[in-house]
Amino acid sequence: MMMHKTRRPIARPIALFATLGATFSATVVSTVATSRVEAAPAKIAWQTSLPAALQQAKRTGKPVMVDFYATWCAPCKLLDNEVYTHAGVVKEAKNWISVKIDADKNPALVEKYKITGFPTITYIRPNGSVMKTQAGLAVPEQHQKSMKQAVTYLRQDMIRTLRSLRTQDKARRA
Repeated sequence: MMMHKTRRPIARPIALFATLGATFSATVVSTVATSRVEAAPAKIAWQTSLPAALQQAKRTGKPVMVDFYATWCAPCKLLDNEVYTHAGVVKEAKNWISVKIDADKNPALVEKYKITGFPTITYIRPNGSVMKTQAGLAVPEQHQKSMKQAVTYLRQDMIRTLRSLRTQDKARRA
């Protein structure tokens, strides 16, 4: 009697591949469904009135970032397209009241703040005094760093003022 080699049923490997495929598909779908997709950052909420922004700053205690620009200025357009759309800059701008001033339409403000070139960013305290002026174009990370430093300086300035007021109050009471 001849022995025939018996073939394995083909159903088992197919079932195995189907199971592995279903598991792989379920894992991929599960990973995609549960992974957090970063939404595009919101844009900076620009205002166009510096007096209104300064009033808001006095009410809220937030500093003001003023972007003096000109419509014909190529670096100003780069600032708008490359720096002000950077996620870190947009995030940091939430700590500021942001204002864009068209220098050609506001020569009195250009003169008041001694703007000599574009773009120029002026950081203003809530009381209206200038903290810092930054002329020229900066890479997004440098711009974000400047914004953070200005806010840190402002906070430290406020702490020094509060300590001074407390010391004066204690001296007056004594």
